[in-house]
Amino acid sequence: MLESEALKSRFPKSDPRGKDLGAVKLVRLNCDGDVQIEKRPKCEGLTVPAGHPIFYNPLVNSISPLSELIKLPLIAIGLPGSCDYWSMVEKEGDDHVENLEENQAATFLLLSCDPEDKDSFIGDAWSRMAIGFKAEGGTVLVARKDKKPLLPDHLLALTDYCQRHLADIYWKNIADNPDGEYDPKKILQEITREQFEKHWHVWKGKQEDKKKRELPSPYSM
Repeated sequence: MLESEALKSRFPKSDPRGKDLGAVKLVRLNCDGDVQIEKRPKCEGLTVPAGHPIFYNPLVNSISPLSELIKLPLIAIGLPGSCDYWSMVEKEGDDHVENLEENQAATFLLLSCDPEDKDSFIGDAWSRMAIGFKAEGGTVLVARKDKKPLLPDHLLALTDYCQRHLADIYWKNIADNPDGEYDPKKILQEITREQFEKHWHVWKGKQEDKKKRELPSPYSM
C-alpha cells in the first residue's frame, strides 16, 4: 500500500516553469481493510506536493457535492490499487470479514445531492445501506479544493455529520410520514455551512482529548 513518502516521491515538487508548488496537508480516508486488518485510523493526515493529480486530473478525482453545499469544497481520489487489493483479501478466523474494500464514509461523502437523483445523498442511500448495500471504493485521499490544510478530525467530523446526523433526520422524516415517503428539502435544509459549523462544535466538545477540543474550525484555516 502506498505511504506518505511514496506518494510524495511520485509527483513533482515544481511546475515546468520551475516554480515551487509547495505542499498540501490532506487526509487519507481508509477503507475497512486498512482499518480492520492494517489497524490504521479511519482518517490519517498526509502531506503531498501541491502538484498531486488530486488537484488537477478530472479523470481521476471527484468533487464532493455535499462539501460544496457546506462551503468547504473537497476533492477525492482513490488510492491506486487499494480497491483491487482489498477486494481479493479476506480475514480468516473467528471474526471472518469480507468486503474489506468497503468505505462507507467515502461513499456518503461523494454521493450526489441532486433531489431528482434517486441514488443521491438525499435519495434512498440510507435505506440501501441498511439492507447491505456495498459501499465499494477502497481507501481514498481527500483534500480541500483551495489547498488549505485539511485535518483528520475535520474529516472525521464531516463523515459523522454525513452518516449519523443527516441519517437521523432522514429516518425521522420517514417515521413521521405515514406513507413512508419524505421531503428531500428537509435534508437539504441541514446541508449548509451554518449547520455543519454547529455540528463541528458539538462533535469537538464530545472529544476526550483536550487537544482535539481545541482544534480550529475548518473554516478558520
